[in-house]
Amino acid sequence: QLDRIHQLGALEDSGPAWFADPGISQTGTPALWRFLRDEAGVAEVTAEGLVGQLSGEFLAAQPDEWIARLYGFLYRRSALWPSARGRPIIRLEDGRQVVPVDPNGRPAVYRPGPVASSLPTVRRAVADSATARPFLDALELTEPDVVAEVLETVLPRYEGLAAEALELAQHDADLELVVTALEVAAAGRREELLGRVRETAFLIGENAATGQQQLWPPPALYQRTKELESYFGGNAEAW
Repeated sequence: QLDRIHQLGALEDSGPAWFADPGISQTGTPALWRFLRDEAGVAEVTAEGLVGQLSGEFLAAQPDEWIARLYGFLYRRSALWPSARGRPIIRLEDGRQVVPVDPNGRPAVYRPGPVASSLPTVRRAVADSATARPFLDALELTEPDVVAEVLETVLPRYEGLAAEALELAQHDADLELVVTALEVAAAGRREELLGRVRETAFLIGENAATGQQQLWPPPALYQRTKELESYFGGNAEAW
C-alpha cells in the first residue's frame, strides 16, 4: 500500500498521495462520495486517468516486474488501449521507454529474437513474463528480421567510415549479426546479402608493410595466417 501511495504521488507530481477508505463509493456512500469529490475537491483515481498520465520518467523508475504487471492490467482492459498506445509504455532492452506504435499505427518495436538486435526491442525480462506476454501478443509485435537489419542498418553504418572512427564493441556485434544473417537467410535473400557483404568495406585490414589499419570489403583482404604474413611481409600492396 505504501508503495502505491508513493507511486501515485510520483505520477501526480505531488508527493505521497493517500487513498480514501475503499468503503467510500458512489453506490455505497453516495452523499459522502459526492461531498468529497464536489465540495472537498478530492480527486478520483481512475484507470483512464492514470494511463493518460504515464510518462517515460515515471515508467523508467519502475522495476521490470511492475512493467510486466502493467501489461497484464492493460490486457484485461482493452478500452484503455487507445490511450496506452500513445504513452511510452514499452521498455526496451537498453532501458528506454517508448511508445508501441509509429504515427501510422504500425508496431514501432520488436519482440526479442534468438540473437541480440540493434533494432528497438522489448526488454527480454519483460517479454518473457507470462503476465506481459498476452498484451505483447495483442500488439502483434514480431521478432526482428535479422537479414533486413543487416541490409538496412548494419552495412549502411560503414559507408564512408574510417577505421579510426570504428567502435570496436559495435563492430564485434555487427560481425556476429552478419554471420547469423548469412546462416538463417533463405536462398534468394542469402545471395542478395552476400552481394552487399562483398561490396561493403566493413572488415579491418592491416597493411602488410606498414601495419596501418583500414576498412576494406572482404574480397580485398587475405585471411591472416603465419605463412601469408611471411610471404607478404613488407608488401605495401597486401592487406
